[in-house]
Amino acid sequence: MNQNQISPAQLELLLKMAGKQLHIDPQALRRQLERIGEDRDRIRDLYREKQDFFNNATHELKTPLTTISGYAELIQSGMTEPKDIPVFARKIYNESRRLLKLIEDIMHLSKLDEGFAAGCLRRVDLLEAARTAVEENAEAAGDRNVTVRLTGESVFINADPTLLDEMLRNVIENGVKYNRL
Repeated sequence: MNQNQISPAQLELLLKMAGKQLHIDPQALRRQLERIGEDRDRIRDLYREKQDFFNNATHELKTPLTTISGYAELIQSGMTEPKDIPVFARKIYNESRRLLKLIEDIMHLSKLDEGFAAGCLRRVDLLEAARTAVEENAEAAGDRNVTVRLTGESVFINADPTLLDEMLRNVIENGVKYNRL
């Protein structure tokens, strides 16, 4: 047992003494101490999850940067055949796009976190939000000869309307863009 921890017997004695001196119900105090312990454990778990996220994000960001740096260094050093420069430039471009997408995803996660923390959740009609997203993509769908049909009933959910709209538009945009019939 750690020096800063007390034994169950010591806790019991303290609870009885505190209850007598302060007129506190020892059982209520015990339950409160248990809740504090549970909260502490949850905070530790969240901290570990945060560390895991940052470790993974760092790795995911480093990979495209290493590729970009390597190809740029080859071009800069003159060790590249002129015919290879367009291939390397395309790889640099593709990896930079990948890096931008990762950064955007992290920013979206941050916005989601802020939204929940700031209380940006509102009661939203999911069918109406989807209808708006379908209408916003109608022209692109028509240009690609894709028909987007929306069916269903109104269902109300608690969501950040801006993030929900963005998510629905992205799903429909991708469906239209990558449709293969």
